[in-house]
Amino acid sequence: MTRQLPRVLVIPILLVAVLGVLGCADGKSSKARPCGNGALDPGEQCDDHNTLSDDGCDSSCALEEGWTCEGTPTVCLPICGDGRVVGLEPCDDGALEPGDGCDAACEVEHGWTCEAMPSVCQTTCGDGLLAAGAEACDDGDKDGGDGCDAACAVEAGWTCDEASPSACGAAACGDDLGAGDEACDGWDLRGATCVSLGFDSGDLRCDDDCAFDTSGCQRCGDGRCDEGEPCAQDCGATGLSVGFAHTCALMVNGRAWCWGYNQMGQLGNGRVGAEACFWGILCDSTPQEVLGVDDLELIHAGFTTTCGISAGGVLKCWGSNQYGQLGDGRADHGISCEGIDCSLIPVNVDLLAVPTSALSVTSGWYHSCLIGTLGQVACWGSNEYGALGDGVANHGTTCEGVDCSRRPVAVSGLTGNVLALAASNQFTCALRLDGTVWCWGGNASGQIGRAHV
Repeated sequence: MTRQLPRVLVIPILLVAVLGVLGCADGKSSKARPCGNGALDPGEQCDDHNTLSDDGCDSSCALEEGWTCEGTPTVCLPICGDGRVVGLEPCDDGALEPGDGCDAACEVEHGWTCEAMPSVCQTTCGDGLLAAGAEACDDGDKDGGDGCDAACAVEAGWTCDEASPSACGAAACGDDLGAGDEACDGWDLRGATCVSLGFDSGDLRCDDDCAFDTSGCQRCGDGRCDEGEPCAQDCGATGLSVGFAHTCALMVNGRAWCWGYNQMGQLGNGRVGAEACFWGILCDSTPQEVLGVDDLELIHAGFTTTCGISAGGVLKCWGSNQYGQLGDGRADHGISCEGIDCSLIPVNVDLLAVPTSALSVTSGWYHSCLIGTLGQVACWGSNEYGALGDGVANHGTTCEGVDCSRRPVAVSGLTGNVLALAASNQFTCALRLDGTVWCWGGNASGQIGRAHV
């Protein structure tokens, strides 16, 4: 008796066999090939021979955003300019324009830093890296006054190169903007003053080479009195003389300043007065420097004439010459002061007739007298009332109808040993070494010390 298999088992076995025949009908396996084999199989967008992500082709062989892929095996490259930072892209700001920090190759430009996605790029002023298009300069700091300011902009008057860090210098000497190695430029002294340069006062200037001109600066105590210098040691007065209506001061530097009436040029400043004072007489109420003298040792203000003694005993006078008071032998100096001959600047007194140099001088109204180096006395000017003291009534010259001498003449009896002189209206007195006093000239008021005659 034949034994039969159970029917319940035959049906599944046949089903498996049928399915196996159907699945392998083409002689190939139906098993899916793995992603990452480098072959672009059906259903795969890419296959770069690996199953890593973030390289353009992900672990399921699908394309990642921001990449472009092609070839077998697939080669993927970042898409520059799409705003997605992928792969080895340092930046991607969604544009391909240079000068914004991220260039057309998605490389961070020199002097920039980029972050986020899309990339946001910015410069760092002061890092010494010039960001072209955004920074005009970058000298490695944020200090002003060196050509490149705290915002990396070129300062006025400067020029900066395109190096990293930027090197800045003066744009040009003469543009009134001090910069670079320029000490100054025109009116721009860059904050410097005479005082900051070690002087005591004065006006600092800038020369044509953009260097300091200190000729207007003053240093107190250098023995030189500069114009406007407030230094008594250099510009103080050492002598003073008061005339009829003008005053003169002798300064430590040998110069003299006078003020007051100046209708006859008695101030010696090269002109008559610029103002009208009492009785409408021309005057200068502010001190005027006497011109042409810088070594005076003594000054004496008279009526309308002034005299001074320079180094070496040279005697000079200026002002009215109405009675020959200038003592240089001349009657005409080419200048008329109110119709009277005068000199607006000092002239040398002619001492040839009295071979001496002057130690002292004094003036009356219309005559003057000097003491010589040996103590002798000589006078010149009006001889009215015998004011010249030489015992001569007629000197062969008249001034305003009065006998006069336009050059000094020796006073009789005073050949030496005179210590001091004082002259007034029409008379003069002398003090001798022995203590005696000698006077001569007008005696209408008993002024020469004798009974009125």
